[in-house]
Amino acid sequence: MAVRGLAVALAAGLAVLLGGCSYMPSGSTEDLLVAPKLNARQVEIEAALDATLDLSRIRYKYPQTGDFRSPFIFYDLNNDGKQEAIVFYAFIGDSSNTRAKMLREVEAGQWTTAFDISDLGEQIEFIQFASLLDPNEKCIIIGSQSVRRYSTLGVYSLAGETLRKELAEPYNAFVMEDFDNSGLSEIITAYKDSGEDRYTLSLYGKGLGGHLRRLDHLALVDAASSLLQILQGKLWDGSTGLYIDEEVDGSIWVTEIVSVQGGRLIPKATSESGEDIGSTRRPESDALWWCVDLDRDGVVEIPLNEPMPGQTDSADAAYELSVFWHLTGDGFAPVFRGVVNDQDGYAVIFPERWTDMVTVVSQPELRELQFCKFNKETGEAGSKLLRIRAYSTGDYQDKFTSDYMKLAENGPMIYYAYVPELADEPLAITEAEARLLFLLL
Repeated sequence: MAVRGLAVALAAGLAVLLGGCSYMPSGSTEDLLVAPKLNARQVEIEAALDATLDLSRIRYKYPQTGDFRSPFIFYDLNNDGKQEAIVFYAFIGDSSNTRAKMLREVEAGQWTTAFDISDLGEQIEFIQFASLLDPNEKCIIIGSQSVRRYSTLGVYSLAGETLRKELAEPYNAFVMEDFDNSGLSEIITAYKDSGEDRYTLSLYGKGLGGHLRRLDHLALVDAASSLLQILQGKLWDGSTGLYIDEEVDGSIWVTEIVSVQGGRLIPKATSESGEDIGSTRRPESDALWWCVDLDRDGVVEIPLNEPMPGQTDSADAAYELSVFWHLTGDGFAPVFRGVVNDQDGYAVIFPERWTDMVTVVSQPELRELQFCKFNKETGEAGSKLLRIRAYSTGDYQDKFTSDYMKLAENGPMIYYAYVPELADEPLAITEAEARLLFLLL
């Protein structure tokens, strides 16, 4: 199944849910060639720039992702009630060297340049702000990319009349979160040098002297060919874990799990720990997707697939049975089973009594999945226990939809269920159960 796009979308959603942020560099896009239409404050900034720059020789640069997509960014860094302005630009003919100017408002409508930042590469991937060194002040976090697609994470702190570069490190992915609830966030980067076989996690936080320091580092699994995602989630002991999906041995996926506690990266299920990550190995072609918090409870699940009852070769099946695992204090354990329809954006979790007793029949012409009792004697699907049908806005809805109950809406999608009344059938479910078993992705 084509699921990578969905995995990325779910990963992003979880990062927002947990209150932190995570980032993996995206493919670069061309800068917009049309000059921005400036509002009143931006006109004031441009007037201040004109005092130190020949505006005819520069082109404004746009952050590619994140909440701040304008070349003119306003933010109150030191909590004094006044916003600083940051402007990204490059000189025409030297587009591989993006620069930034930080300006301060000296009086209403009048701005002056306070600091310059150079060597930001060809692209600005994103800019963020976070309390890394002082709960009442924000640091500037800039992800940039060189002409060779080499990504650098830069962190800058503002202390009075000084702008200090706290960090400038290469990265393939990063996560930022207040892991110990101290009021200060930490940064974790993942990076693999072109000459290395392993990715290395590095934890950065406030160190001695009040500056950003590398507090710990941890090597990940050998011979990982690519890093798929880093996802945050709660662990069984209450700590925050990082779930790291990697590709190894060609088309095999594995998941490593690391806890972040007290300025340390503690391996919970990694190549450096006692817990065997071999339990998480799954072929890319058979895997449902990367790790995901399917039921939105803050605990991340690791998905592994297996054939449905009656299937002899899952590769030829329209749908597989997905088994979702948690890491517990006693090792990996399955927590629930179900079916995911990634095309229509929903999942159905099986009740315990359906284990090894229910299979799924797809009716693509109806955009419907039918959950049927499996007849072990004949090897065929029997009584229908549940039907889930999806429509998108504008689809023709036949008259039989009136027999179905509406489950949910999600954007242009509408979902219905039909639960037949089956007397004396132990596998039968109620409409209330159907609503609980249905999950939007």
